[in-house]
Amino acid sequence: MAKEELAWDINWELPREEFQAHVRSMIDLVVERQLVIALPIPMVPGILSAALMSLVCSQIDCGGCNAICCKENTKRLYIPPSEAERLSNKYGKDALEVFCGASYIHMPCAFLKHGKCSIYEDRPSSCVLYPFHPGATNSNGDVILALDSRCPEARRVSMRVYTGLWEIQTKVSSIQFDRAVVEAAAKILERRKG
Repeated sequence: MAKEELAWDINWELPREEFQAHVRSMIDLVVERQLVIALPIPMVPGILSAALMSLVCSQIDCGGCNAICCKENTKRLYIPPSEAERLSNKYGKDALEVFCGASYIHMPCAFLKHGKCSIYEDRPSSCVLYPFHPGATNSNGDVILALDSRCPEARRVSMRVYTGLWEIQTKVSSIQFDRAVVEAAAKILERRKG
């Protein structure tokens, strides 16, 4: 079965309310079809992608969530060998399931207690990276960040990312030719360096 794709057609020049309504309708369609929500943030090698992901993650509030990622994402969550060893040493060999030589956490997650992660500080990298999800590219075929549309926070965070980028693009384009603003910003940066 072929993977369904949806092309995003963003008009960054719309007025704010129209832009938000347009993005909201696209996000609603993606959620309805259970596809990933593409973000307008390209993946680039190195620390920059980690920094961008951490900025997006800082907007996610798991406090009111019913832990869908710990219950329904998959039957098994693959755990890389180094993490499997660390978790087994700390929580016991029975904490993980071994299948065909690889370690997994069987879902629903055994570490989920009363709707909260009981090993939050030690959670595997797959959990740290959730709701980021592979599967989105831009019109040039470049990989971009995407969120799992099943995450309750994905819709809200995606709207914030798109609206924030719209605001920055709108403001920057309106001042980009203001030489005094550019010179003042350059002077501030020089003072910070020195």
